[in-house]
Amino acid sequence: MSAEKNILADAIKRFGEDRVHKWISMAGHHARQFNPEVRVGETPQERLIFALLEILDFQCYEFKDAPCYPGVSKEEIEQFLLDHKKEVENAKIDPPSYLGLLCGVFNFLLKEEKGR
Repeated sequence: MSAEKNILADAIKRFGEDRVHKWISMAGHHARQFNPEVRVGETPQERLIFALLEILDFQCYEFKDAPCYPGVSKEEIEQFLLDHKKEVENAKIDPPSYLGLLCGVFNFLLKEEKGR
């Protein structure tokens, strides 16, 4: 199984198929309001990565009554993305917002891997 398929399979295993499909379908929901040309990815794997970064960037995990609410914590999303750091680094996507990038929303991805 390739690394790209692995991230999707792992997401479904950890978070459930319905949740993962919702995230993929909502990729770009917030980001396109600020940049209609934002690259959210061409594959489901890239769209999943973008969606999870977008959830972190726009703090969707804080709004339990919103359609974008992920149903998982910020820490769970960060850990999942760290577990798939190579796939995140290789995804051909833009950051959901450059403000989030400048403010350090994605700095957790800069942490050194422990035990590897």
